[in-house]
Amino acid sequence: MQILNGLSEGIAAVDRIGNITHINPALEHLFQAGGCPENPRMNVIPREEVWAAFDQAINSGEGAHFTLSEGERNISCAISPVHDDKGGIAGAVGLFRDITSEVRLENTRREYVANVSHEMRTPLTAMRGLIEPLRDGMVKDENARKRYYDIILREILRLSRLINDLMELSRLQSGTLAIEPENFEIAEIVYDLYERYWTTCEEHGLTLALTADFEKFPLLFSNPDRVEQLLVILLDNAIKYTPSGGHIELGGEWDDERATLRVKDSGLGIAPEHIDHIFERFYKGKDSDGKSFGIGLALSRMIITGQGGTVKAENRKPAGAMFTIRFYKGTV
Repeated sequence: MQILNGLSEGIAAVDRIGNITHINPALEHLFQAGGCPENPRMNVIPREEVWAAFDQAINSGEGAHFTLSEGERNISCAISPVHDDKGGIAGAVGLFRDITSEVRLENTRREYVANVSHEMRTPLTAMRGLIEPLRDGMVKDENARKRYYDIILREILRLSRLINDLMELSRLQSGTLAIEPENFEIAEIVYDLYERYWTTCEEHGLTLALTADFEKFPLLFSNPDRVEQLLVILLDNAIKYTPSGGHIELGGEWDDERATLRVKDSGLGIAPEHIDHIFERFYKGKDSDGKSFGIGLALSRMIITGQGGTVKAENRKPAGAMFTIRFYKGTV
């Protein structure tokens, strides 16, 4: 009995006529019953389907295995007949185990696989729709062919970024990716990004402006490659969610201890019910285009928090979103 009482799984045993002969403390903790003193069995486990399974095991010799939902928990139930020395049925025993974390992990795994598949399918579908008419000689105009090739290249780069993001996030979560912070100047990174994104913004009918003198910025203490990667993610998002005619700004300031970078846009903003969740991987809330928020923001948060910084999102008035990144200042 001491062994049974020491188990983390709940145990309940009944005799040939269904009377309870033993329960252990783990079972009492699992069900936290006690509200039905007139019925000893329901007073221990207040679920009729459980006792029906016990009765079935006694009467027919057939065991049962099923899962109960108990509030927010999931409990695995395995009930088997117990035989005596002569082969007859002497009773039944039930093993009860809290599998809530396992169910959540499996649901997360399934959602993750489904979301990754969806994110990969989108560029692949676009490329197929462009490559097939090119292969079949349906695109005669040279300018049209060039436009098709440009779109295919963008979709390939998009797919490549997604795969790189997935691998990067996996390495960050497993702790196998070393991120060494150092003192560095932000100006060169910002001005290089401005040159790279100015043309992209123009192609989308957007304007891009720097609203701080980054030459005067203090040294930052972080990893420059990761900071650039973070800004790329935020600028890509700003372009994605800002309609033509909109405006994107990259600015910041500093105080005695920290330096702040901000990416602002005049786009669609973030729905209030989503704003606290958008840094979660493939958060299931949907944007106005019916797509998930993807993986980029989850990666951006892991990049900056892994270096002692913070990143947050908020809506702007009258429209748009702002992402604020705070770093520790470096030392001269």
